[in-house]
Amino acid sequence: MLRVLAIGLCLLFVGSGSSVGEERGSEKIPAKDVENAHTYYRARIVPHPVLLESDPVYAENLLRIFALTAPDAVVDGNLAWVRESDWETGFKETFARAIRWARDVRDMSADGLYGLSLGERERNGRGFLLVAKKLRDMAAERGSVAARREVERADRSLDPRGLWTPYMLELLKADIERGDPASMALMAYRYEKGEGTKVDLAKAYYRYLRAEQLDPGIDATRESVGRKASDKERLQALRWLAEGKPPEF
Repeated sequence: MLRVLAIGLCLLFVGSGSSVGEERGSEKIPAKDVENAHTYYRARIVPHPVLLESDPVYAENLLRIFALTAPDAVVDGNLAWVRESDWETGFKETFARAIRWARDVRDMSADGLYGLSLGERERNGRGFLLVAKKLRDMAAERGSVAARREVERADRSLDPRGLWTPYMLELLKADIERGDPASMALMAYRYEKGEGTKVDLAKAYYRYLRAEQLDPGIDATRESVGRKASDKERLQALRWLAEGKPPEF
């Protein structure tokens, strides 16, 4: 019950500002990505069962990706809303800086984007691998041969025999920590099938349960894993879920 209340409080506080948000055309202001970034920025203030301390670096990386991928009008509309809100001055400055970075990056050549992607992978902090992947994909779309080769290798890695490279695993883990249900289901598949690791049905069942908890409509195979798992494995998965303490990867 306390966990449910904490989640509810988090959702209430995340939207706090000059208003709880508004609709502009077909777009919600602030966008969910901006709200998520703000949650990580001010996590010391918001009661949350997972976020124990603020992570402004991760918040800025989420904003950088948002500014790279969303239409300029949407990004500018969100920045205008944030500036008028009572959110922290530091967050407003972080958002503006992320937008300036994204718009400078757009003018780079394909090879320049790929080189920047390689540099982002070497930086310390959460979210840099997510930014690196986006830059790499942009470089590939613009014609970088090296980026295209890497994307092709990543595409081939959808074959289970090639999926679990260290780089792909880091991206997957980052997406899971960000709360992406599809990535959780993919990690569950890894443990279920023993791809790149030993079979672990407790971890597989937990990841499927958590994915479905966040997105009830996700196409997961929790029931088949539940039938294969022992009572002890199912109980362990349910314990992790109830305690809010996910197992190590």
